[in-house]
Amino acid sequence: MNLDPTPSFPTLSGEIFDSLPESIRSYIRYLEATIQQQQIQIQQQQVRIQQLEVRVHELEALLSKDSSNSSKPPGSDGLKKKTKSQRGKSGKKPGAQQGHAGKSLAQISNPDLIVTHTPTNCHGCGSNLGQVDGTCAETRQVFDIPQPKIEVTEHQALEKRCPCCGELNRGVFPENIRGPVQYGERVQALAAYFAYEQITHGLCNAHHLRELTFIHEQEKEDWAKQMKDLLIFAKNEVERHLEKGALPQEILLRIEETYGQIIAEGFAYHSLLPPLPKGKRGRQKQRDGKNLLDRLRDKRSCVLRFMYDFSVAFTNNLGEQDIRMIKLKQKISGCFRILRGGQIFCRIRGYISTARKQGWNIWDALAEAIRGCPRLLAVHQETALQAIAV
Repeated sequence: MNLDPTPSFPTLSGEIFDSLPESIRSYIRYLEATIQQQQIQIQQQQVRIQQLEVRVHELEALLSKDSSNSSKPPGSDGLKKKTKSQRGKSGKKPGAQQGHAGKSLAQISNPDLIVTHTPTNCHGCGSNLGQVDGTCAETRQVFDIPQPKIEVTEHQALEKRCPCCGELNRGVFPENIRGPVQYGERVQALAAYFAYEQITHGLCNAHHLRELTFIHEQEKEDWAKQMKDLLIFAKNEVERHLEKGALPQEILLRIEETYGQIIAEGFAYHSLLPPLPKGKRGRQKQRDGKNLLDRLRDKRSCVLRFMYDFSVAFTNNLGEQDIRMIKLKQKISGCFRILRGGQIFCRIRGYISTARKQGWNIWDALAEAIRGCPRLLAVHQETALQAIAV
């Protein structure tokens, strides 16, 4: 049976058609007009079906996204969905392994500021120690960022009248001073990540792993699974060579070559797919896999920076964890009634975050803070009491 929606029909010559009775000729004309109209409808339906198939695929992809394969928060997964960890089974017990070396900040030899804490009286007899020379018994260092301060620079264009001809001359503003009020270059640098080439960037590969998981499981694109395995392999190799401070050249070359091959395979796969329907306006829409391939290709050095600079983390999870509780508080309470409440909340969360990063027992650290003696690094008692009072 021929299921072609546009079959070819035999044609009659003019002589044969003219020899037919008028009623038959009219009926043939009616059938031809009906078939032509049906063919137009079929073509329109085919276009509509294609559009609906794309829309159904988009909706199915949207429903299949959760916190394990996209950047959606875990709270949006619902009660029925079970999260999948990106971490595979290793067969090891949870927690730190035997012989695991702790990680912490290391002191530097040339600190920017030195604050001395000198005893004023003897603890034994109470004698004054003001004129007694002392020696450094212990050093503790605090790594912190100076508090930012807005600096306003006013540019004034002066006018001078020529004493010879009387011409009035006005000074010219620099080219980058375009309006009466604007932000400076350093403020713009904070908000323009990839627009500035004077700094280096490292992309969060936890987001890449989730996106690759979605593209492999939902879109059935094999290159995504290969790229995910490669990134995890590179992460494991960095962890194995932490003490050496750098990856061997042969491992770097192997990862770089495999990375390029996977990207090429991904682009070859997408080149065989039919283009998505073009919208009424705007740029041609791309599939999720093609968008990710473009990013992995164009930002290759940012994706793999953790391999070359071990101070760059594989993910930015630690930075996100520090602000997660603030966002959770915002979601539950909406906002703070006064600025003071927000400052107190941030101080408490900062103290807990510091305790966790320093490896302290959080309960003990909180209990000591309630007793009036918080674990503050290299801060004298007066400053500590002022912080508690605030």
